[in-house]
Amino acid sequence: MRKWLVDPDHNTTGRVDHDGPLVLLARWAVVFVRVEGHLLHLHTVAGDEYVCRGTLKSLEQRWAKYDLARIHNKYLVFLPHVRALLHEPDGPASVSLRLGADTPLLPISRQRFQTVKQLWEAHLARHQETAEKEKNDETA
Repeated sequence: MRKWLVDPDHNTTGRVDHDGPLVLLARWAVVFVRVEGHLLHLHTVAGDEYVCRGTLKSLEQRWAKYDLARIHNKYLVFLPHVRALLHEPDGPASVSLRLGADTPLLPISRQRFQTVKQLWEAHLARHQETAEKEKNDETA
């Protein structure tokens, strides 16, 4: 039996190359996406990995408004799951995720670093504004 990956918001499906039941995978559960060939590997907060056919470009376009950032030719990451951007002077840049200690650092390409940094800072600013608004609503 084949699993199917379903994006409930867009009613699209993609075959998953693992045996098992139908899987409804919510977008918020996806931490990052890695591409190998024509296969997308979706890594979730539960530590599971789902594989489906597709391209990063099409996924990036469909999910662009959901704090998704292209960090490398092979990676997309959801900014709410990012702990920090790491960058050594004259060295490689990477993303640290809010998952377990054994979670790998994801590479950020040199060409994309400034854009990723701007997206990350904008995400943090929105998050801070929301938290402050909620705090003010509670005290009012």
